[in-house]
Amino acid sequence: MQSQVGLFYTVNQSVQLLLPQNVHVKVKIIDIVAHVRLSQTYTNKDRTLIETSYRFPLPYSSAVDAFEVEFSDGRI
Repeated sequence: MQSQVGLFYTVNQSVQLLLPQNVHVKVKIIDIVAHVRLSQTYTNKDRTLIETSYRFPLPYSSAVDAFEVEFSDGRI
């Protein structure tokens, strides 16, 4: 596996990376703090359901204040 960042799924005991279809980043800097909003869109083009895991390493001094997943059927 070349990348350790992104959305991963397993097929026949092989871990695969699902590439994003769209990426949007919005950054607001106030004093020494950066508030970063990252939006990524992924599409499963197969008709088969897949189980995924999302990996996104963060610096030690960072924090996540929200994480949301929205599915194509409207579930959040």
